[in-house]
Amino acid sequence: MYSFVAKQPILNAAKETVAYELLFRNGLNNSFPKGISSEAATTSLISEQFLDNSINKLVGNCLCFINFPYSLIVENLVDFLPVDKVVIEILEDCTPNEKLLESIKSLKAKGFKIALDDFTMEDEWIPFLPYTDIIKFDFKAYPLEK
Repeated sequence: MYSFVAKQPILNAAKETVAYELLFRNGLNNSFPKGISSEAATTSLISEQFLDNSINKLVGNCLCFINFPYSLIVENLVDFLPVDKVVIEILEDCTPNEKLLESIKSLKAKGFKIALDDFTMEDEWIPFLPYTDIIKFDFKAYPLEK
């Protein structure tokens, strides 16, 4: 069976690949397909890359960043993934509430790395910062001066 995934390299300061962001694709077109929910995309990506294949074939010794929508985080879909391989990316459309915070605390206690995706600084996210390893900003969304 064939599966599709976009593998975006994440580089360190020495321009060495240290991780890959894995992005769901359902064909050769390199864009997120219309009509698919973020929940379906993430569960399909996990199923195809972690259950059907060896993730090490895809990313080697590197970490992999995976986008997680709110429902999959609070429903503990993450629990069976390898803690030494996966960075949990909290999507920008997640609601920063107590349930999400408790889930993030639990994942962090299990050893997962946590990333905030397309982050914008809002007061609701302040309680999450002590449990966050990586903050990703969309530099195109802000003027250079900011």
